[in-house]
Amino acid sequence: MNCGFQDAVNLAWKLALVCRGAAEPSLLDSYEAERRPVAEIVTQSGDATEHAQTLTDPTERDSRDKAIKAKLAEPTARHHEIAAETELHVHYGGSPIVLGDVNRYLAPGQRLPSTVPVQLSGAQPCWLHELTHRPGHTLLLLYGPAAQGPALADLFSALQKIITDSPLFEAAMAFGTRSDLPDNIGHLDPAAADLLGVRDTTLLAVRPDGYIGLRSDEHHLSALEHYRALVLSGPA
Repeated sequence: MNCGFQDAVNLAWKLALVCRGAAEPSLLDSYEAERRPVAEIVTQSGDATEHAQTLTDPTERDSRDKAIKAKLAEPTARHHEIAAETELHVHYGGSPIVLGDVNRYLAPGQRLPSTVPVQLSGAQPCWLHELTHRPGHTLLLLYGPAAQGPALADLFSALQKIITDSPLFEAAMAFGTRSDLPDNIGHLDPAAADLLGVRDTTLLAVRPDGYIGLRSDEHHLSALEHYRALVLSGPA
């Protein structure tokens, strides 16, 4: 069922762009490129589970039961098992429509974590991923402790202009760890910046399905234009 939900969400935003004439039909080819490998893993996992549950040899069944108990008793293993069952460990790093700077904390094609607290000016604290629940892409400009200079506000202003009448990008928001940023830039806890691997200035383009389509740690506007052209033209 989880696989089916993610199939639908993955295809829906792409189909919407194609049906509106904003993207080439070849964008839909990325659906199979991203989701077929996941479906194959789910099928293989199901076969393995079915085999384990139908063992009849007492020795093999005892060994199976001990292995299950040991896995459930170990917190890290239990966490990975839950992530696998809910498919939260899925990533599209090899997708033809994701690009950007590789980062060991959060790379293009990975899901935006649901554990990043932020606060917009004059609003209650919330989770960063909650702000990306929309039909279009959400642009997140994140300022880490090394970010500085008036160019920060200029970059955010440029992003706000880009989303105007854009068929792909719906919203742009900015968050920083420093206390001397303009009022229209929200607060990002330093620990959260570390979780995302943000030291200086990072731009994320979050897809409607919650995955990172673009991560850019430099040359932000040119990288964003490259990503826009890639998505709307579809994979070659």
